[in-house]
Amino acid sequence: MRRRTVLVLIAGLLALNAHAGAPPGADFSGAWRLDDRNSDNATTLAAALRDEAHKEQQASTQNTQGTTSPATGSSGSNAGGGHHGGAGAGGMGHGGGMGGSGGGHSRHGGGDTSNKDNASKDGDAGTYPLPPTLSADSVLLVQQDAKTVDVHLGNGDRLTATLDGQPHQSLNGNAMVRGHLEAGHMEVAIEYADGTQLVQNWAWSPDGQQLVVTGSWKLPTLQAPVSFRRTYVGLH
Repeated sequence: MRRRTVLVLIAGLLALNAHAGAPPGADFSGAWRLDDRNSDNATTLAAALRDEAHKEQQASTQNTQGTTSPATGSSGSNAGGGHHGGAGAGGMGHGGGMGGSGGGHSRHGGGDTSNKDNASKDGDAGTYPLPPTLSADSVLLVQQDAKTVDVHLGNGDRLTATLDGQPHQSLNGNAMVRGHLEAGHMEVAIEYADGTQLVQNWAWSPDGQQLVVTGSWKLPTLQAPVSFRRTYVGLH
C-alpha cells in the first residue's frame, strides 16, 4: 500500500511538471504593448504593397506581349517583325528584374503607429490603403473566453469575434468578423465594407513570452494578399 501511494505521488508530480513546461494555450487575454523593434510598421507594409503591385503589373504586361507579338510578327514585313521582337525581349528582361524585387520584405520597427502612412503613392503603382487597425493597435486589451474574443483598440474601437467560425458585425458596424481556435492558434478574419480583407493569425512566440499577430492584407485591386507581423509584450 505504501509503495503504491509513493508511485501515485511521483506520477502526480511528473504530470504537474509536464503541464508547467507545456506551451501556453490559445488564450491571449491580457494587456499587450507593441514591440516596435520586432514589428512591421505602416511604411514597411506600404512598400510591400507597391512591390506586389509592380510584380502583378509586370506579369500582366508580359502576358499581353506574349499574346500580341506572334500576330504582329506574321502580319508585318521583315523589318517590322525584327523591331517588335526586340521590344518583346526587352520587356521580358525588365519583367524578370521586377519579379525578383517583389519577394519578401525586410522587417524593421519604426515606432510609427500613426495614421500618416495610411495611404502611399508611387507613380503608376497607385494608392493602396492600409488596414484601419494599424493606426490603433499599439496597445491591445484582450478579454477572451471559450466562445468570444473581445479586443479593445487604442482608438476606442472594439474588435469582437465569436469563436464559432461564423461572421458577425463588429468594429462599430464597419466590418464582418469571424474567429476560430485551432491547435494553439487563433484566427480572426475581418472583411470591411469596401471589400478589403484582413486575416490575423494570433500565436505565442516560441518562448511563450510574446504575442505574435501575423496579418494577411488583401485589397480588391491586387490579386494576392500581403503579409506583415506585429509583435507584442505583456503589460504587467
